[in-house]
Amino acid sequence: METQNWWQEGAGFFEKRYCPFRKKAKKVLEESIKNGELRREDYEAIDIKDDPDMEVIQKELKRMTTHHCMYYD
Repeated sequence: METQNWWQEGAGFFEKRYCPFRKKAKKVLEESIKNGELRREDYEAIDIKDDPDMEVIQKELKRMTTHHCMYYD
């Protein structure tokens, strides 16, 4: 997995299409865009379902946050 400083600017989350929390997270971000609190280019949803490093990403999130959920800020 390529290391990038995506956490330093904007907001977003790692997602899997079938994740039940995905809809809620996207709704919050879309509302923030609609309200002018966030620009569309300042948020990113990264789908990791088919990523060969999905398990590595989830393990690192769990190590960093004690959760394997996909959110980052």
